[in-house]
Amino acid sequence: MKLFQVQLLITNVIAGNDHMTFRFGPGQPARIGRDPNDCDVIFHDQRVSRRHAVIRPAVSGFVVEDLGSKTGTLLNGSPLTMVTPIHSGDVLEVGPYVLVVMIEGLRLAPEAEETHNLSTTQCPNCRAQVLQGFDSCLVCGAVL
Repeated sequence: MKLFQVQLLITNVIAGNDHMTFRFGPGQPARIGRDPNDCDVIFHDQRVSRRHAVIRPAVSGFVVEDLGSKTGTLLNGSPLTMVTPIHSGDVLEVGPYVLVVMIEGLRLAPEAEETHNLSTTQCPNCRAQVLQGFDSCLVCGAVL
């Protein structure tokens, strides 16, 4: 089984905050919400539920699930209604936050680049593809 690492590029679309990144690795779920005692990715906004969504490892990568949040979670513009696989370039919306998924520095599918107006750059150290806006390479950890 191949081990993956996920990095999320997070932007508050309302406040226009600078990007921040969150990284988690093999076997680790990432709980998203307001509760600092129960979540790994914490947003301080009432439009985000205490336990809003979770990204967790699956047999062939990662899946995302809305945890019954009041405002819902969007994946590529569509509401999440069940556990759904996620891929590099997918866009999650949680309240006013946009989370762009990058899995282990894999190259984005052309349709993801086109649909979400995303682009990648090549890591100068290991030559992996890294989503523009990330501060480090997922594959080798080099600072970009």
